[in-house]
Amino acid sequence: MEVKLADNTQDLYQILDIQKENHFSNLSKNTINDKGFVTVKHSFDDLEKMNSKAPQVIVKDKDVVVGYALVMLIEFKDLIPVLVPMFSVLDTINVNGKKLSEYRYYLMGQICIKDNYKRKG
Repeated sequence: MEVKLADNTQDLYQILDIQKENHFSNLSKNTINDKGFVTVKHSFDDLEKMNSKAPQVIVKDKDVVVGYALVMLIEFKDLIPVLVPMFSVLDTINVNGKKLSEYRYYLMGQICIKDNYKRKG
């Protein structure tokens, strides 16, 4: 397996496939409790925008994306409506006497692994 940055549309579509498979709306309560879930569904356009500014981290088994860790730059804070309240809270945090919003930062998350690769070490 190889850890790399997403660098083509096929990688992005495979991220979205894993995301869809693990979205809470597609899982039973038992699966959610046992294996976890993701909350946000990105559109291809949104993921492509995010990837153009900060390439997404992926794990590939040959040509198949089997896991990912998404990066969201602050400039995309309004892209995903469910995340807007989180950014609003982050803007109130002070770090070394300055508001967090005065710093350059990014969010790390959503992290997900293809189901048949989970718990393999």
